[in-house]
Amino acid sequence: MVKQLCLWRGARSTRLLTAAALGSLLLGCQPDFPNRASIVDGPRVLAVQSSPAQAKPSAPVSFTALVVGPNGTVTAPALGWSFCSLSKPPSQINDVNSDCFNGDDPDAGVTSFGSGETAMGKVPVNACKQFGPDVPKTAEGPGRPVDPDATGGYYQPVVLDLSGTRAVAEMRLVCGLAGSPSVDQLNLYLALSKNNENPQLTQVSALELSAPLSAEGSATPLAVPAGTKLTLRAEWPACPATPVCGDGICSPLEGVSDDPTTGTIACPADCQTNPHGCAGAEPYASLDPLTRIVNVRHEEMRVSWFATAGAFDSDHTGNTEAQYQLTSSSNAWKSPSTAGPVFMWVVLHDSRGGVSWLGFQLSVN
Repeated sequence: MVKQLCLWRGARSTRLLTAAALGSLLLGCQPDFPNRASIVDGPRVLAVQSSPAQAKPSAPVSFTALVVGPNGTVTAPALGWSFCSLSKPPSQINDVNSDCFNGDDPDAGVTSFGSGETAMGKVPVNACKQFGPDVPKTAEGPGRPVDPDATGGYYQPVVLDLSGTRAVAEMRLVCGLAGSPSVDQLNLYLALSKNNENPQLTQVSALELSAPLSAEGSATPLAVPAGTKLTLRAEWPACPATPVCGDGICSPLEGVSDDPTTGTIACPADCQTNPHGCAGAEPYASLDPLTRIVNVRHEEMRVSWFATAGAFDSDHTGNTEAQYQLTSSSNAWKSPSTAGPVFMWVVLHDSRGGVSWLGFQLSVN
């Protein structure tokens, strides 16, 4: 949707917007001009991961940024972190208020909370009023709640300042439901609803070479002939098709105890203490905005590809919700015609704001 991370229509993941990108929308994910999103030719923030992947207002959250450049991952970036609590005026078509980019002023709704590659901050207490379904208060009276995304989610803007260049990421919030479902449907949603888990990118392989890509910093990077086209496959874990007690995954149909009214089964070992979801295309509870009926859906998975040289066939690949059982996505990459090192990054997003990544180093000969 924005220049760095063009999104599928209807999907929303952790998103990065630069000040230059505000006010402009890309209608496709494959630009026809040479300045492609997948080319890393200068310092850039490629992705931001929050841990946990979804949190309530006032909860502590750890943030990590993937900052890269032509010489690889930047290990000690001069990066500043802030929360923006400015709701978006109806007159703006952007996802976040453009004033989020203007300075660091707590009275103006932009508050710093850390610096460096990682930072810890507490989600603003008013996040669900400013960016969720709770009715905000304005000088003119009660405001209009924010519409959820296609998965029913709401997001808190996080401002990043990389040596004077600002960008905005968004983390998923734990808020209430919009509208007024029946008591039975509300209870069902509360029973099935589980917080999002960050996905896990486990491996990226070059199929023609029958080998995984070498991690960045490897003493013996994978050798690739110059001017060669390779099929790269990114992989992540499969999620259980049915609940399995004791597998360490608290799925929507699992709970602390049996509940015949909602159909959840007792899995206290998975759901009672520090529960975790699946690191693949997770199932999640969703309230249909038209029928007001709760059902279980699955996440879409999107893969963003970046490299310092060569060319990908597509800047982004992935699987739709109907393809949730697939655990990989492939892309073609043509190595450059000149020899030398190439740095590559593959970023995995789920459609509820979760993200993970891996960095690689190749040797073109």
